[in-house]
Amino acid sequence: MKYYGIIFFLMLWSSCKPSLYQIQQYETSHEIKEGTLLVQLVDERENIALLKKYNRIKKAARLEAETLKVNQKIKKAFYKNYKYSNHQFIYKKEWIDSLKKEIKFDFGDNRIEVYQSENLFYCYFSKGFDYSREQEQENATIHIVELSPQENSFLRKIEYTSLNNDHNNPRYNYLVRMMNAKLFKLVQKREKILSK
Repeated sequence: MKYYGIIFFLMLWSSCKPSLYQIQQYETSHEIKEGTLLVQLVDERENIALLKKYNRIKKAARLEAETLKVNQKIKKAFYKNYKYSNHQFIYKKEWIDSLKKEIKFDFGDNRIEVYQSENLFYCYFSKGFDYSREQEQENATIHIVELSPQENSFLRKIEYTSLNNDHNNPRYNYLVRMMNAKLFKLVQKREKILSK
């Protein structure tokens, strides 16, 4: 019986120290605060142009309106709920093209002054299913990953997943608000540990 007490005490003591994964999360959250978060918007321009080329004007107009609506929701969610770090909105294709050329970001009217020495993080949303439950659950995830042309960029990331009843309409406000709260908690834990 006394061994159970010792095992319990050791488990309790070991749970107080952060794991390597937790420490990496603390550092990543700190670097996000110091850097720039590039938020991916939905980009259907190529598909819209293709539909117009084949004279599918109504379908192209509908896709354009849907894309605009989703992008407005994403922007609104960030303006309202994300206070953790600087952020900019970009389209994935333009981001990849800029990384290949290693130039400053210039997207027509949206000029972004980001330098390679800054901590750059890329934020995007995904949808999926949770198959581990008895009944399939749809979910939506917000991902933040470190991006840098000099190193393997997907080694460090922070994610937040929410079960979502409507797979076609992720709750952007909720996801952004919860990610914002998660980042603040991680950096507070980091500061608490470092102050000891």
